[in-house]
Amino acid sequence: MNFLERKIKNVIERDKIPEDKEISEKDYHQAYEIIDDLAVVLECNNDMVKYNGVKSVFKRVEAFRDQKQDAEQDLDVLNDIGQKISGDKKASLWVVK
Repeated sequence: MNFLERKIKNVIERDKIPEDKEISEKDYHQAYEIIDDLAVVLECNNDMVKYNGVKSVFKRVEAFRDQKQDAEQDLDVLNDIGQKISGDKKASLWVVK
């Protein structure tokens, strides 16, 4: 296997492995609460209550997912700005003799 083949294989394997991210305790409890509410809704005998309950839980899941994606995007933007600022600082230094 040559260098290029190993590089491609490593990229493919890296993309396949899901990243283990630390979840805050607040997010864990919020997700647990959503799942617990879904379980309560699914135990109900009335089909209309199930239908409305699942729709409500689905909306909560979407809001939770959107909240997490927005937070990750904000963090990425902040990291990009921090890298740009540190790069700008390097470019603005002059040697004076």
